[in-house]
Amino acid sequence: MTPEVMYFVEAALAGVTPGAVLEFGARNVNGSPRKLVERILGPVPYTGVDLEEGPGVDLVADMTQDFSRRAPIVLCLETLEHIQNWRAAVNTLKQACDGVLIVTVPTAVVARHEYPGDFWRFTRKALGEIFYDGRVERLERWHDGVGIKVRPGFNLGAINLPVVT
Repeated sequence: MTPEVMYFVEAALAGVTPGAVLEFGARNVNGSPRKLVERILGPVPYTGVDLEEGPGVDLVADMTQDFSRRAPIVLCLETLEHIQNWRAAVNTLKQACDGVLIVTVPTAVVARHEYPGDFWRFTRKALGEIFYDGRVERLERWHDGVGIKVRPGFNLGAINLPVVT
């Protein structure tokens, strides 16, 4: 995880009421926000969710399928580009969020990294459109990424479109 992503997460969590955290795409491949979250929020229940077992993963689950857990704080960092059916994943994020949702994605300047696949790049404008139905509190672009902090108010059927194949 790049220093810019960690900086965005730190800034986005400032002033957030501590609560349980769900992190989607939590397998620690190149860094984890878990210690940063603990430093900012204190010891809170933290569940790392990923498609595969590995460091940082507490729950193996596919976020494009039915997912029934909810949390006051939901993170999805540098993950959406790896999910072919990103619309279903975004619906899961919206359904799982009871308080604050923080999402970061790389921009087109980042080379493709097939881990496990690499399908998409999202712009600042695209993230704003995807989460238009929430209350956007922070939307930033840096050299190689974009991040959004949004609170619920979501229209859960808004982007429930067919799977792209």
